[in-house]
Amino acid sequence: MKKKKKPFETVGDNRRSRLSGEPSPSEKKRGPQEKKIGFFADPGVRETVESIVVAVMLALLFRAYEAEAFVIPTGSMAPTLQGRHLDLHCEDCGYNFRVGASGENPDRQPKIRTANGKIEIDPDREWLTGTATCPICRFPHDLERKINGWKSNQDSFFGDRIIVSKFAYELGDPKRWDVIVFKYPGNAKQNYIKRLVGLPDETLKLEFGNVWVRNESGDFEVVRKPHHKLKVMLQEVDDTHYIGKSLQETGWPSRWNEWSATESQSKWLIDSSQTHPVFQLEKGQGTRWLRYRHIVPRTDDWINHLSLGELPPRLADFKGQLIGDFYPYNYYVPQRLSQARGFEDWMEPTHASEGRYLPGKAGVHWVADLACEAFVEVRSDEGILKLDLVKAGVHFSCEIDVKTGRATLACDQEKIGFVSNSQRVTQTPTAVTPIRGKGSYKIRYANADDKIYLWVNEKVIQFDGPTEYQNFQDRFPAPQYSKDDPGDAEPAGIGGENIELQVTRLKILRDIYYINSRTGQGIQAFEYRDYPTNYYTFSYENSVFNSNRFSLPIRQVMEDPLAWSTPEGLDYFSKLIHDSPEYYFELNDNQFMPLGDNSPSSQDARAWDHGHFFDRKYLIGKALFIYWPHSWRNPMFFPNFKRMSFIR
Repeated sequence: MKKKKKPFETVGDNRRSRLSGEPSPSEKKRGPQEKKIGFFADPGVRETVESIVVAVMLALLFRAYEAEAFVIPTGSMAPTLQGRHLDLHCEDCGYNFRVGASGENPDRQPKIRTANGKIEIDPDREWLTGTATCPICRFPHDLERKINGWKSNQDSFFGDRIIVSKFAYELGDPKRWDVIVFKYPGNAKQNYIKRLVGLPDETLKLEFGNVWVRNESGDFEVVRKPHHKLKVMLQEVDDTHYIGKSLQETGWPSRWNEWSATESQSKWLIDSSQTHPVFQLEKGQGTRWLRYRHIVPRTDDWINHLSLGELPPRLADFKGQLIGDFYPYNYYVPQRLSQARGFEDWMEPTHASEGRYLPGKAGVHWVADLACEAFVEVRSDEGILKLDLVKAGVHFSCEIDVKTGRATLACDQEKIGFVSNSQRVTQTPTAVTPIRGKGSYKIRYANADDKIYLWVNEKVIQFDGPTEYQNFQDRFPAPQYSKDDPGDAEPAGIGGENIELQVTRLKILRDIYYINSRTGQGIQAFEYRDYPTNYYTFSYENSVFNSNRFSLPIRQVMEDPLAWSTPEGLDYFSKLIHDSPEYYFELNDNQFMPLGDNSPSSQDARAWDHGHFFDRKYLIGKALFIYWPHSWRNPMFFPNFKRMSFIR
């Protein structure tokens, strides 16, 4: 006779009954029928559910106390962090760049009420067109934002996704130049992300694009960025790997040239027969300089001359121009398809006032803090490799003996001196570099925040003395030019003496320029005290007129080296001086001052109505990592690993 299988019991009196062979009390009540197990009573199901609940709880705890993911909505931190934006590829020079499209975020899209009463995005107005400008060759692009119903790469992407550490500041206070997330004091439900520039108990001011802090003696000192921060904050101005095809075909002058030498004296050979120009220096006595001139096309150059295959007449005796705080991210005019206008339409209202740019976005502040990046092949075992950067007519040079690798810094004017704790030092800074004879080297040489920086093959070079400097005579810099020394008209150079070189790539970069303005709103924030900084105009004709009314005279001075030393020119540059308490930012022992890297378009502490700070209680954490940046749209998805990086 087959023995009847007993129900599986595991705990309490049921377990004892199973072992004894007697029915349990619960079985006696139920009778002989087989016990049924509920879905959630099944041990496997229960274990799975418990694991999920614990994982969710841990995730919530981690989110609350350790880290949290955020999406950047706007471009106030561009180009460090991207808000909603467009990825563009320049049709003329091939450079890839981004422009902001925050106005296309869902919360700012035009809405309509449907037949069933729902509020939805208006499908007839959702798609935008627009105009944008390449930051290298300044080619103007009229964008096609919808191609056969498929989203093209000229359509906007959401902003960067980032990880924020909430625990970072539990162990220590925030540091200057950290990228931080905090609750906006005017609306604690809204999170902001900016770069921290002001610390508790400090008095700050913004002057000539830099941050200054009052010291114990009551004087202001410039705040200098560490190497790793400056490196990522530098923004590209020129790159010899991206030269416009139209510029080459029309004979647009090379920005890098041996300007001061006659044809018979020239020692640099520029080979433009390859994909990218190659610069070669013959070995010989005496220093031969290859120098940079900032010769960039205007918008009207492209429309009225380059599009016809001819050079603008203004280049006949062009001596160079100052580098401004141009942000390609801001140089974008979004338009509805039903209201689309091309560049010619935007330029038309400006002709009467000698217009040459789109409204107020071409950069009206002179940026003197620059860097030069060179990919150099040394072809001799000895000789001197030379680098030079000019600021307010002062030459800051670096000489590298390729035989020994020793680098030496120098300044050509007595009024400038290297300092340690605000005290002038007599020694000349020197350092040992990895450059030894023949070989290929990547060199980056920078002059920013009144300090000299040098990298070789991405390695920071440490000098045996301070590389910070101070002007002991002229407090306020102004650009300089003369026939014998072009000064700021040729602000960067690479050269050599008794050495053979080949340079395969040259780049010019600039530091972030923090505009000294009490507002970050409007079309363009100007720093000049006598110029309005806020516009509330609605028609594009008025926008063009108002912005050019104030910016054109400044740009005309910036583009004419002979005007820099005139009373009018000195007047414009003197308006950069805001040595007034009304422009000071004072913080108490629990307050921080944040600014956006995209200074002309950042709603940061300069513009807040409640004050220029946020309290410690609003601090959320430190921005750590860009974890899932979008890839370029194509039929096959491929992650954008290059942009996955720690945030500096």
